[in-house]
Amino acid sequence: MPKWVTPNIISYKRIVMLLPIIILMNAYFFKTTGTLFIIAAIMDGLDGALARYRGQTSAFGAILDPTADKMLNATVFLGFLQYIHSMTYKWLMAPILVIDGLLFTVAVCKYMVKDYLPFLPQTHWLYGTINVPLILESVQVDATGANWAGKTKMVLQVLTLSTLLLFDPKTSTKIHEYWTFLPHLRLLEISYVPMLLCSIFAALSLCGHLKVVHLK
Repeated sequence: MPKWVTPNIISYKRIVMLLPIIILMNAYFFKTTGTLFIIAAIMDGLDGALARYRGQTSAFGAILDPTADKMLNATVFLGFLQYIHSMTYKWLMAPILVIDGLLFTVAVCKYMVKDYLPFLPQTHWLYGTINVPLILESVQVDATGANWAGKTKMVLQVLTLSTLLLFDPKTSTKIHEYWTFLPHLRLLEISYVPMLLCSIFAALSLCGHLKVVHLK
């Protein structure tokens, strides 16, 4: 890996990949979209490993990486709405996206309180506008970054979305056509289980993030 390729650059490239993913999904090139989505998932593992190997971990990178994850997953989840006509899918997708939005908001607030505001110069216009001393006296953040529940949720999301993209974008494939001993289930129905688990782990991840925030 060239030295000029930093972990944050990889995260930025994953965000840039949103555009071709949107275009390919709308053009019905689902397998190509799935391949690109898997490449983005591999890059997700690469940027974290590279940061640890080179000692280039940073508070901003800890925010940028999950932001790219949530943007990519939300794009594909929402992109399926025009092909999947299932209220169950919508009801399972909605809490995932809502909790992901809350996770993003909490992560940004934690980053601001722990890693940004304490080092903000008093001459900065933001210092007096939001009363930085009062915020730092009122809120304590013990840790930032992802937790085990969030990482588990991310893996489940990637596996679920990749499977729907690569094997049957409209989720009409009958699983029992390949394995006759299985019940007549579509890929869509099978995806409901990991989607439900995604919501559960997302809620656990949110609880974990909130536990390290204390009001003084």
